[in-house]
Amino acid sequence: RGVVYKRSQFSLTMTDIEPIEKAAKLIGNVTIHKSTLQSGKTAYRIQLTGKRCAEWAQTLFLLLSPRRQEQIKICLNNYKNLPGS
Repeated sequence: RGVVYKRSQFSLTMTDIEPIEKAAKLIGNVTIHKSTLQSGKTAYRIQLTGKRCAEWAQTLFLLLSPRRQEQIKICLNNYKNLPGS
């Protein structure tokens, strides 16, 4: 209680499994999580945290919109200030 854990996290969620499978293959060594949305559709998600997240964020940076780039800058700045990063 009262402890706040900060971590970098990147997740990709879609209702179509093919793009998730392609991303998982590209990234390597990730688990595809499956859940059901309120609409009844199945959602598929992959997630990265920590160092791998920071590395992929930097790799994808130039391909993303200015708004996402700003979010990545904030995340990477926070990640660099975490102990053990």
